[in-house]
Amino acid sequence: MKGYPAMIVQQEDELVIMKLNSSFNTPDAKWYIDELEIIQHFKGEETTVETLDENNGSHTFKGPQEPGRYYFSAILRWNGEIKGEAIFAFSFFVKE
Repeated sequence: MKGYPAMIVQQEDELVIMKLNSSFNTPDAKWYIDELEIIQHFKGEETTVETLDENNGSHTFKGPQEPGRYYFSAILRWNGEIKGEAIFAFSFFVKE
């Protein structure tokens, strides 16, 4: 993620991760994950972020309070008919 621009957020902003809407002709099961784990990386420490499942394919969480650049790993898991895992990385810059 180094070298890529970070999204800028305010302290404790409400952040939302949403499922992608698919225009592909694929089973709906592919778009509904069974598990979402978000790990925050900041100053050499890893913290699991609590999310609220909105039950519509989106998950919300509160942004960090301390200013600085944060890195995140989002791990999506499918355990049902479709099995698998995907990992995404993103970052936020929290400004004062």
